[in-house]
Amino acid sequence: MDGWWVYIWISPMALFLIVITLLQIKKNMDTHLFSLNGLLYCSFFIIIFRLLELISLNDQMVTIFSKITYLFISLCPVFWFLFSIEITTGKYSLIRHKWLLYIIPFLTSFLFLTNDLHNLIWKRYEIVSFLIFKQIRVLSYGSYFWIHVFYSYMLYFLGSIIIITSFILHHQLFRLQALWVLLGGLLPLIFNVLYVFRIGGLTFDFSPLVLALSSLFFYIGIKNTSLAFIHPFSRILVYSEITDPLIIVNKNNIIVDINLSAKDYFGSILRVGKNVQEVFEKFPFWIFQKDDFSSRIMKLEWSRNSDSLETKIRISPLRSNGYSIMVLEEKGPSVVFTRREKEILELLGKQKNLTNKEIARHLNVDESTVKTHIHNLLKKTNSAKRSDLVNYFDEEEG
Repeated sequence: MDGWWVYIWISPMALFLIVITLLQIKKNMDTHLFSLNGLLYCSFFIIIFRLLELISLNDQMVTIFSKITYLFISLCPVFWFLFSIEITTGKYSLIRHKWLLYIIPFLTSFLFLTNDLHNLIWKRYEIVSFLIFKQIRVLSYGSYFWIHVFYSYMLYFLGSIIIITSFILHHQLFRLQALWVLLGGLLPLIFNVLYVFRIGGLTFDFSPLVLALSSLFFYIGIKNTSLAFIHPFSRILVYSEITDPLIIVNKNNIIVDINLSAKDYFGSILRVGKNVQEVFEKFPFWIFQKDDFSSRIMKLEWSRNSDSLETKIRISPLRSNGYSIMVLEEKGPSVVFTRREKEILELLGKQKNLTNKEIARHLNVDESTVKTHIHNLLKKTNSAKRSDLVNYFDEEEG
């Protein structure tokens, strides 16, 4: 009987978490995660109808609400399986005849509603009461119930395998996302198994409530790890062939994907879910305001460990109104120059015959200071003579 009180008190919090997660999905996701919405809506209505079952005034209403609840319970495994497809490929339409997945859930719902005529779902059940609460307690299950259980567990199992193989085994960048997804999906399954097989003496089905509370894991995954933007299967096919550092940014300037080369190149400053401007303070956003925005090469200034760096990149528009950033250097970040070294290198490049004295006069510094800077420039650029610095400047500008 204590389980009833637990359900009554925790249900409002669970419903609140579902609503918050749905709002977070609407705010941060594209439209592709239809199945996650379906899974959360199902858990929402399961809790509502289970509450109505508990507070029903008569036995007939208890039975009706309990049977309606199973419509949403039977749909949860389908949405979980479709969610595993969407989150790993980004394509809800990948399964062409997905309507076939709904045949058994709707047949299950029909048989639940007509159970008193055939007893294929519940062979024997009773309605138990405690204070103002009422609930159906199943004493023995019919033959079709185990078909429903097998089908549901199979979809949960297959969906979990898809997520594990795509997120955890294929790419180390996505293991955190996989953890939140699996926690959100598998905890309700564990509680359901405990209830169906009466393991540990559990006589109250908490799995719908746990599914709702699992919204917290989905919320964390969406909010902190950009769960909505990760599609390992589709990106592996492309990224496995790319050795250049590559960053994918959506139309809201949020980094939605990176390859390992980019992670190694930029280090810890680069993370999925961050705004580009948080990573690169001087990012050239002005180019996206042009109507004729097309692929172009430019220099990107950024900082790492208090060092100012400069990298040549190619920015290209994407069909989704986002854009890609590809690093063009093959040997890592550009050489780090001080402000004065940059000024001297620019003077040498633009006015090729300047002497040290002329450069010193131009910058209003001592000639010895110029000699020191030129010595450092030769060392940093692996150049043997001043003319090599001119060539280096021309190549960088080119």
